Amino acid sequence: MEVVILQIFKVSVCISTRNRAEYLKTSIKSALRQTLPNIEIVVLDDCSTDNTNDIVKQFDDPRIVYFRTNERLGVTSSWNKCASISRGEYITFLNDDDALHPEMLEQESKLLDEDPELACVYSGFYVINNNDKIIRTNIPHAGLYVKNGKDEFLSHIIKNYICTQTVLIRRSVFNKLNGFDTSMYLCTDLDFWFRLELENYKIGYINRPLAYIRHHGKTFTSKSILNGSILREYTNVLRKTLLSTKMKKLYKSEEITLIRKNAARGIVYHLLRWSYECLRQGNLKGTAYYLFQLTPWRSTDFGELNPAMAVIIRQFILNSFQLLTGKIFKRLSV
Repeated sequence: MEVVILQIFKVSVCISTRNRAEYLKTSIKSALRQTLPNIEIVVLDDCSTDNTNDIVKQFDDPRIVYFRTNERLGVTSSWNKCASISRGEYITFLNDDDALHPEMLEQESKLLDEDPELACVYSGFYVINNNDKIIRTNIPHAGLYVKNGKDEFLSHIIKNYICTQTVLIRRSVFNKLNGFDTSMYLCTDLDFWFRLELENYKIGYINRPLAYIRHHGKTFTSKSILNGSILREYTNVLRKTLLSTKMKKLYKSEEITLIRKNAARGIVYHLLRWSYECLRQGNLKGTAYYLFQLTPWRSTDFGELNPAMAVIIRQFILNSFQLLTGKIFKRLSV
C-alpha cells in the first residue's frame, strides 16, 4: 500500500506504534492540541494485533494519516518508514505512550525558522506514570543555548540527556544522515545524535519541559535494562563512535583524550543508573550484574559519581540482606 500526501506541512509528528492502544489515544490527542496549526500526524501501525486501528478511526481529523505495514518492521525501521511517509519541513518522533506539551512544536519550530543553520532543537520534559501524573521534571541544562555539535558531543558522551521525543529536526538533516541505524533498536537514537554532532551541526536547547515521557515497566528501555541487553548496545555505539573517522578529523589529539575519559565517565554513569533502576524494581540480580560491570573502573576518580556509587552499593547490600533473611525466616516458619 502506497500513501500519497500532496500537501506540504510545517511539521510532521511521526508516531510508530504496535499494540499500545491504551496509550496511543493520549499521544494523538497531544499532537492534535498543538498551538502550531500547520502540522500532520503520521501514525504507522507496525502490525498491531489489538484495537489500534479502531483508536485511530475515532479521530475524524484530516491532519491524521494512518498507515499499516504488511509485515513487521521493528522499532527502528518503523521510525524511518514513518519519516519517509511524512512531508513536513520539520520532523518529530513521538512514542506511542508519550505526549507533547501543547506549545512544543510552536516554540521549537520558531527557533528553526529564525536560524537556517540550526539542525534541531530539544528541550526538557516531564516524567509521568500510568495515570498521567507528573512524578518528576527533567531539565538537563539551566539556560537556553545554541551549540555546535562539536561542543555538544563533549558533554553528551557522558550522559544521554537528549530525549528524542523532545526533538524537532529538519527533514533535510535527517535525510542527509540516512535516518536511524536499523542494526540497532535500543540506542539507535543516541547513535543518531552522536552522528549529527560529529557532523558539527548546530543544536538548540529550550530550558523548559515540552514533552511528557511515560515511565512504566512495559517500555523497551525498561525491559532491556532488566535483562542487560541495553549495556551491550550502548557499548557498541560508543565503540562505533570513538573509532569513527569523523571524530578523528573533528578533534585534536588532546581533545580525543578528553573524549575517551568522558566516555569512561559515561559508562560509569549509565551502569549506576541501570543498577539503580534494577534495584528500584526489586531486581537484585540485575543490580548485581551492573555493579559487577563497575569493577574495571573502581580505581578511577570520577568525582561526583563516586558518592552515587556508594549509595547504590550500600542500598543493594541492605536489600540483599533483607531478601536473604526474609527467605531464611520463611523456611524456618514452615
